[in-house]
Amino acid sequence: MRVSREGIDEIKRRNDLCEVVLEHGIELKRRGRTYFGLCPFHQEKTSSFAVSRESGLFHCFGCGVGGDVIGFIVRYHQISFREALDRLAARAGIALETLVEPSSRITSREEMARRLHERAAVRFTRLAANGRRP
Repeated sequence: MRVSREGIDEIKRRNDLCEVVLEHGIELKRRGRTYFGLCPFHQEKTSSFAVSRESGLFHCFGCGVGGDVIGFIVRYHQISFREALDRLAARAGIALETLVEPSSRITSREEMARRLHERAAVRFTRLAANGRRP
């Protein structure tokens, strides 16, 4: 089951990044049009984690991590892209099945490769988070 590009965009639209970050216990303070807080991905004493509600993107000026709401969930929970989509779709009250790309072109071989890639991504993310080399 492959989620369409439009489906992914809908999930992003329906999950405000600032709200998602706040729900994960990260305190944000507004400075101009940007919100700043302590980065959840590394230890720091000054707020270098920036969140833009307008663009839906975050960036840490301390460790260089950045991305959108899906990337935040992937990195914060150390889960796969698909698992993050599932969580955010549920949070927004969207049935993920309604966002599936209508395509019979996806073969079992492509599906197997996708799953293998997801598992490898999770493994490398966990290893990197623990400071270990693969």
